[in-house]
Amino acid sequence: MGEPSRWHDYCVYGLSLRSRIPLRYPESARRAGEIVVVSASPAPFRKLLNGAFRQTAKSGVEHARLADGSTYLRWKGLSEFLVSADGNRITCLPLNQVSSESVHTYLLAQVLSFALLKKGIEPLHATVVAVHGQAIGFLAGSGRGKSTLAASFLQLGHRMLTDDLLVIREHEDTLWAYPGPARIKLFPETARRLLGDGISGVRMNPGSPKLVIALPDHQIQWEPVPLRALYVVAALTKASRLKSVQIQKLSYRQAFLELLRHTFNTVVAEPWRLQQQFTFAALHASRFPVKRLSYARALATLPRVREAILADLASMPK
Repeated sequence: MGEPSRWHDYCVYGLSLRSRIPLRYPESARRAGEIVVVSASPAPFRKLLNGAFRQTAKSGVEHARLADGSTYLRWKGLSEFLVSADGNRITCLPLNQVSSESVHTYLLAQVLSFALLKKGIEPLHATVVAVHGQAIGFLAGSGRGKSTLAASFLQLGHRMLTDDLLVIREHEDTLWAYPGPARIKLFPETARRLLGDGISGVRMNPGSPKLVIALPDHQIQWEPVPLRALYVVAALTKASRLKSVQIQKLSYRQAFLELLRHTFNTVVAEPWRLQQQFTFAALHASRFPVKRLSYARALATLPRVREAILADLASMPK
C-alpha cells in the first residue's frame, strides 16, 4: 500500500481522523486531526521492535508495549500497526498484499480502540442500528449474532449505525451513539438470506469465511443519534431451547456488570484501564435501559425477535 500524495479527513466515532490512507468513509471538512493515520515501510517497525517483549492475546493479536509507551499490534499474515503513547498517531503496515477492506476493518475497530482507550474513551463491543431516529444496540461477544440481528433490521429499512464498536458521548444532557464504518460482517449464507443474493464482500481474514460487506448509503446512518436502549444477547446455551423471545430489564447491578463485561478491547488490562472501565460502567448503568434478550438461534426466528424488540421499544416511557 503506497503512500498517497494527499491527506484525507474523516469523522469516525465522533473523532476527527486525518489519514494518508484513503478509507471507504465520507470525507469531512478539515478539522484539527485528533488521530493521524499514516502508512510505513517495514524498516521502522523492525527497528522499533528490536528486543521488544511480544504477547499473544486470545483474540489472535500479538502486541507489545514499547519503551516510549507506544503499542505495537500484529495480526499474523494481515497487518502490523503502531499506536503512539498518547493515541494521536497510528502507523499501518499491511502484509502480504491483503485487501484494503480487511486492513480497514482491523484499523477502524481493534486498532482504533487502543487509541480511544489512551484518550480516555471506553468503547463498547456492540452492533447498533438506528430505529426511528434512535440508537438500539446489541451487546455480545464475537459470534453471538449481533450483526445477524442488525441485518434483520436492515431488511425492514432501518439503518446501520456501527458494527462491533460503539462510542457513546454526552452532549446537552443527551447520550449520543456515534457512527462507525459503512460495513457489516456476516457469514455468506446469512448475508444472502438477509441482504439478498446480489450481496458480495471480502473475507475478513484467511482463517474465517466471514465477509466484510460494504453497505450502500441508504442503509447507513451517517449522523449520531440518541441512544435509546441496549440489549444483551444471551448466551447460546441459555437461549437455544427457547420457544419464545424473552426480554428482561436488568437491575443497576446487572447492567453495571454487563457494561463492564462488554467494553471493547480485552488486551489492555493495566490498572489505569480497569479503573476507567469501572468508572464508565458505574456512570452509564442507570442512564439508559439495559435488557437481556433471549431467543432461539435460527434465521427463521429473527422476524419474531425483531417484532419483540420493536414492541418493547414502543412500551418504554418517552
